[in-house]
Amino acid sequence: MKFGIFLAALLSVGSAAEAKVVLPAVFADQMVLQRDSIVPIWGRAEPGESVTVSFAGQSKVCTADAEGKWMLKLDAMPANTESRVLEGLPASPFRTDDWPPRAQK
Repeated sequence: MKFGIFLAALLSVGSAAEAKVVLPAVFADQMVLQRDSIVPIWGRAEPGESVTVSFAGQSKVCTADAEGKWMLKLDAMPANTESRVLEGLPASPFRTDDWPPRAQK
C-alpha cells in the first residue's frame, strides 16, 4: 500500500514538472521590445495547453499545438522607459524578472 502511494506521488510530481512553459533565452529580465511594432512571443508547453501572456496592460491567449509550440502577438506599443514585466499564466506561471533564461528545445 505504501509503495502504491509513493508511486502515485512520484508520477504526479513528474507530470507536473513536464507541464512547464519554456521560453527562449531571449525573453529574460532587462529585455527590450521593438517599439511601434507587433511583438511575437513564443515558446513551448504541453500540447493543447492554454497560455496567457500579459505585458503593458494587454493580455493575449493562445493554445500550444500538437508539438507543444505556441506563439502569440502583442499589439504595437510606443517607446517607453518604464520597467515592465512580461507575465504568463499557464499551469506553471512565469515572469521575466524572476527566472533565469531557459533555452528552448
